[in-house]
Amino acid sequence: MKLEQIKPTVEFLQNEILKLIQNVDLLSEKDKQIMFRNIENLINQFGTEVIEFVEPELAKVYENELKLATNELSKQGISLSNELNSQVHQSALANITSDTMMDLQAALRQAFFTTVTTINQTLLEVQSDISRGILYGQSRRKIIQRVSDSFVKGGMKSFRTIDNKLLPLDFYTETVVRTKISAARTHAHVNHYLATDNDLVYVTGDLNTCSECAKYQDKVFSLTGKDTRFPQLDVRDVIPVHPNCKCSVRPFVADFKTDSEINKYIAKGKDFNPNLDPRTKKQRESYERDQKLKRKARQEMKNYNSIKAILGDDAPKSLGAYRRMKRSNSTGYVKMKQKLRVARKELAK
Repeated sequence: MKLEQIKPTVEFLQNEILKLIQNVDLLSEKDKQIMFRNIENLINQFGTEVIEFVEPELAKVYENELKLATNELSKQGISLSNELNSQVHQSALANITSDTMMDLQAALRQAFFTTVTTINQTLLEVQSDISRGILYGQSRRKIIQRVSDSFVKGGMKSFRTIDNKLLPLDFYTETVVRTKISAARTHAHVNHYLATDNDLVYVTGDLNTCSECAKYQDKVFSLTGKDTRFPQLDVRDVIPVHPNCKCSVRPFVADFKTDSEINKYIAKGKDFNPNLDPRTKKQRESYERDQKLKRKARQEMKNYNSIKAILGDDAPKSLGAYRRMKRSNSTGYVKMKQKLRVARKELAK
């Protein structure tokens, strides 16, 4: 597995669970419990595949970043081995790997819990409708559709945020892996620089950046506080600043810098305030435009998953196909919307 395969793998997992839902007598407690065990096995199998990818990937990234750190230091006249053989590097990598495994395992447990909870809650509502005579005629098909639709909307959630939002398994898994890979990069560089008694690092990153990353970018920090000309900050504690952070660190060897370069970053350091957004109005507007496009893309993916759950084989074959037909407002898209309206009316009966 590769990072970009996580989303399609979760989509495959979701489809396999939908098949289980559609081929079980959901009102039979015995059949339902068998289905839940099969769902748990599918989720755990996905977790095994992710973990088998992540562990060697973290080691590879860490070692590659050691080489980059060595090259950065050599450009500034400092020679150092880039072998992953010191206790510091091995310990840092082991801690990052352990944290990643714990986060992923917690996400898998939560995904199974929300899936079971969603299905059980929907079935309670269905049984209530049956007892009140609301649900009648072809009830099995309607039960399956209601449970399937609820699963797509509410199941496979793997993490609850501070503001009580539940994040989908694919999104959270990708986020954990990306964040830990970024942490491995930062730790590799910082640990290597400290081995040369180099206390200063420069933070760089994406120009079109958020308010949090902007606070740290294009500034020099003293890792231990030894060099009092610059603000003290162990960047391993803050970078990555957030999930999918693009910030990175490079050595700042003062002995190989001009006085004007040093004074430039001393001045920037005096303006450092982790509580203020340093971006200009133009920079903020550019970032918001970019985020708006990304939100639109995520919403399209949610819409497509909902359509696929309702229409099945009559839905567009892929998210890309759905986006193309929607943006061109093709005949196929118009027909699909008509089928969707009919299907939703049928479900509402």
